[in-house]
Amino acid sequence: MSVTHEEIAQSCMGLLSRAEKRKRRGGKHERVFLTAYQIWILLREEGNPICQALQNKYGTAVGKGGGENVGPAQRIGAALERSDRIEARHLDVRRISFPGIQPSGRSCGLFRMGE
Repeated sequence: MSVTHEEIAQSCMGLLSRAEKRKRRGGKHERVFLTAYQIWILLREEGNPICQALQNKYGTAVGKGGGENVGPAQRIGAALERSDRIEARHLDVRRISFPGIQPSGRSCGLFRMGE
């Protein structure tokens, strides 16, 4: 069973739309960015069905040492980068880790709903 970029992005929309908004100078509120690793963890915690579909297709490898170069978090990042409804940036992740995950590269995508 294939999991399309659109299916992945659509499954992330609810989570991204609920991301905290922070007030910037000038009073404008903007949503915070989340990494693909955080999105993967949060989607799993809420029992989102896309997680099982991603695991069935790509396994459970996430981050450095996961043993695979294409895992669920990487697929989430690729899908969100292609979506015109999602704003993407990149973060240098040297010396950064997430609970139980060390990023596999020197940068990772940051994502939020387009403003």
